[in-house]
Amino acid sequence: MNQIPRAACIKEFRDKTVKLAPLSRDLVLLGIKHHLLKKSRCAQRGVAIKDGVIEQMRKDYAPPPTDLIHHGDRGPQ
Repeated sequence: MNQIPRAACIKEFRDKTVKLAPLSRDLVLLGIKHHLLKKSRCAQRGVAIKDGVIEQMRKDYAPPPTDLIHHGDRGPQ
């Protein structure tokens, strides 16, 4: 069986993650680690990301919605 290198796996995961959620680099790496631990066969079949995993990461780690941040007299940008 051909194995996809781990780095390619991680890159694919990061590309998809970064598009879906504006996480900091550390949280993206944490997500990769969690994902690789949970799906240890990812090297054989590429990375199949479940929307639920990303959605949960967004809920857990995403910054608060910008409309809740006080902008002073400037108002939202």
